[in-house]
Amino acid sequence: AFSVAVFSFEFLGRLFTAPLCSTGRDGYASRPGYLASFYGCVDLLTILPWYLDRIICAFGGVSPDVGFRVVRVFRVFQLERFAGAFTKLDNAFRKCQSNLLAFGIVAVMIWIGGGTLFYLFESDESLQPLDSMRSSFDSVPSSLYF
Repeated sequence: AFSVAVFSFEFLGRLFTAPLCSTGRDGYASRPGYLASFYGCVDLLTILPWYLDRIICAFGGVSPDVGFRVVRVFRVFQLERFAGAFTKLDNAFRKCQSNLLAFGIVAVMIWIGGGTLFYLFESDESLQPLDSMRSSFDSVPSSLYF
C-alpha cells in the first residue's frame, strides 16, 4: 500500500502541476492533455488497479487481485523508453484508420455470412453425425462461435 500511496502522490502532483508546464518535451499543457498522454496513461494504469480492487472488495465482490497485478508490470518494464515508437505506431494507425475500418467491416460481414451458412447447412438433424455437435449449430450466434 505504501508504493501505491507514493505513485498516487506522484500522479496527483503531475496532474495538478500540468497547467503550469509549458508545451515542450512531454507535449502536454493542460490536465486533460496530461491524462491523454502516454505518461499519464501509464501512471493511471499503475495505480488504478489497486483502487478498483478496494472498491470491488468494499461492495462485497470477489477480489480480482491477480489480474490487476499484471497491469502493474507496466511500471516495471519502464515503457516510457518506447514512447517515440508508440507515437509512430499511433501515427501509422491514424493514417490508415479508414482502411482498417473498411477491412474490419468486411471481416465482420464474412464472419456473419459464414456463420449463417454454417447454421443453414449444419442445423439439419439428418446431417449431424454426432449428437454432441447438434447444439453447436442451433442458432446463428452459436454457429458464429463455432
